[in-house]
Amino acid sequence: MGPAGIRSLGKPAIDSAPVELEVVSAGLEELDADLVALALAEGEQLPEAIRDAPGAADVRPSACG
Repeated sequence: MGPAGIRSLGKPAIDSAPVELEVVSAGLEELDADLVALALAEGEQLPEAIRDAPGAADVRPSACG
């Protein structure tokens, strides 16, 4: 178990200050956020609006579990 009883699945747990999280389904142009996280299924690509964003070239789908 990691901090505050969080199970880390064998990976190091992140120990950080609390953050506010809101899960929404909306177009990127509709969001007012400092940080956006996207989930991509195998074979999907980033939306065109953010393909040139810093870090976009490092994006890859990740298997869950």
